[in-house]
Amino acid sequence: MPNLSDIARHVQGLIELASGRSDGLSRFDLSIAGFWRSFALFFLCAPFYLLFIAVQRRIGAEQGFSMPDSAVADVIVSLLGNGAGWVAFPAAMVFLARVAGLSASYVPLIIVYNWSAVPITVMQTIPILLYGLGLADLAGASLISLMILPLLLWYLWRVTRTVIAAPKTGQGTAPPKTSPDGLAAGIVGFHLFLSLCVELLTSVVRQGW
Repeated sequence: MPNLSDIARHVQGLIELASGRSDGLSRFDLSIAGFWRSFALFFLCAPFYLLFIAVQRRIGAEQGFSMPDSAVADVIVSLLGNGAGWVAFPAAMVFLARVAGLSASYVPLIIVYNWSAVPITVMQTIPILLYGLGLADLAGASLISLMILPLLLWYLWRVTRTVIAAPKTGQGTAPPKTSPDGLAAGIVGFHLFLSLCVELLTSVVRQGW
C-alpha cells in the first residue's frame, strides 16, 4: 500500500495531467511492476466502498426498497462487483488500445486510471457521507451526485487526453488513428458504459442473493 508521501506525489501528478502537462507522468511508476502495484489501490478505495454500501442499505431500509437479507453476503457481492470494475476496463482496453493504435499508451493509461480511482471515489462518497450524517436528504444527495458527475467525466477526459497525447520514445507502434480529443472522449465514454454495466450486473446479483 502507498504511504502518504506516495499518495501526495501521485495526486500532484494527476493534477498536472489534468492541467494538460504530460510531464506529470514522471511522478508515476510506469514500469510493469508499477502497473500491477496500481491495482492494490483497490484496497485504498475499499473503505469508501464499504461506506457507500452501508448508507445504501440504510436508504433501502428507510425507503422500503428490497435489500438482501444478509449484510455480510451483500458486502461481499458488492465488493466483488467493485473489484470486477477494476479488472473489466483494463482487460477490455488490451484489445481496444491495439485497435486504436494506443498500445504504447496502455500501461501509463491504466496506471493513471487506477490512481484516478482514489480521488474519484472520494468525490463520489461526499454526497453519501452528507446523507449519512443527516446533512442532506436523499434528493439533495442525489442532486450533488449529478453535479459532481460532469466534473469527474471532464477530469477523466483531461487526464486521458494528456496521457495518450504524451510523447512516446522507444516505441515501434503506429500513431493514434484519430485525434487525442476524440480518442479520449471515446475511452471515457466506454469506461462509463462499462462501469454502469458492471454496476447493473452487481445489483442484479445482490437482489437475487
